[in-house]
Amino acid sequence: MKIDLFNNIFDLKLGFIISFYYIVIALAWLLKKNYYFDGEKIINNPLYWISLSQIVWASFFMLRTVPMYYFNESSKSILNFSKILFIAGNYFCLILYSFAYFQWKKKKNNARKN
Repeated sequence: MKIDLFNNIFDLKLGFIISFYYIVIALAWLLKKNYYFDGEKIINNPLYWISLSQIVWASFFMLRTVPMYYFNESSKSILNFSKILFIAGNYFCLILYSFAYFQWKKKKNNARKN
C-alpha cells in the first residue's frame, strides 16, 4: 500500500516497520535499565520519558495506518475517530517529551550545584 502525499510516495509497510523498530528499541532500553538497576528512580531519567513517548507514538501510528484502507471502505466514522485518536496521541507524546526536557534541565541544574 502506498500513499501519494504531496507527490511523494510513501510505503505504509515501511512506516509499520519503523514503528515496530521504535517499540522494540524503547522496550530494550527499558529492559536494560531494569536489569542494570542503578538506584535512581526511573521516572527521574529523561530517557524513560522519551522511550515511553516512542512506544505511545508508534502504537498510535500503527493503530491509525494498519486498518486505514479497510475503514476507508467500510466505516468512515471509525476512520475519522482513529484520526482524532492519533492527533490526541501526538499531543500526549509532546507532553511526555516535555517531561523529558524538564528532567534534563533538573539534572543539568543539579550538576552545576555540585
